[in-house]
Amino acid sequence: MTKKEYYTLQDAIEWIVFRKDSKDVTAEMLNMNLNNIALAETALLNAIKSHKIQLIGQHDEYNPEEFINCFTNAISIYPASNVVTIDHIHDYMNIKIEKKAFQTQYPPATASPSSTKSNKYTTPYLEIIAEVIWEEKITNKNQSKAEVLTHIILNKMTERGLSPSKKIAEAMTSIIRLPESQKGKAKKG
Repeated sequence: MTKKEYYTLQDAIEWIVFRKDSKDVTAEMLNMNLNNIALAETALLNAIKSHKIQLIGQHDEYNPEEFINCFTNAISIYPASNVVTIDHIHDYMNIKIEKKAFQTQYPPATASPSSTKSNKYTTPYLEIIAEVIWEEKITNKNQSKAEVLTHIILNKMTERGLSPSKKIAEAMTSIIRLPESQKGKAKKG
């Protein structure tokens, strides 16, 4: 029998933003994504209010854990202290969110690109490219600066134990960005 794993409120917010467990999220990543973190906190609160996410907590340290029934919209979450307040009077501490159920609502980022393919082959470089596109929300209109993407890719290479090669990171950046967004090409025409 496998032991259930849980997220705290902060863990859940970080998962929504980065689709990574907190142990893999650096302080720099948090600082670079403050707006996304605020949006994720709102998303988590809305998921709790709509009963998509179930919480476990304690009234105080002497009471046993219990499922928190949130039948009101007067819910406040405090990720830093891992506390939920309901109706401005009922505090629950040591909040737990069952990881597997939570990831059903917010699936891992790597599940979607590879799940549509019959061949599951990938490389660490392709995974990094897919992560950067998803995390930086790269679109035809949002191309991000090449230098920023290269820096992010170098960090991801280091996190995975790959040699952080600037040449490879720049090549990966070129693959991510549209040809017309690459240096000098946007000005022509």
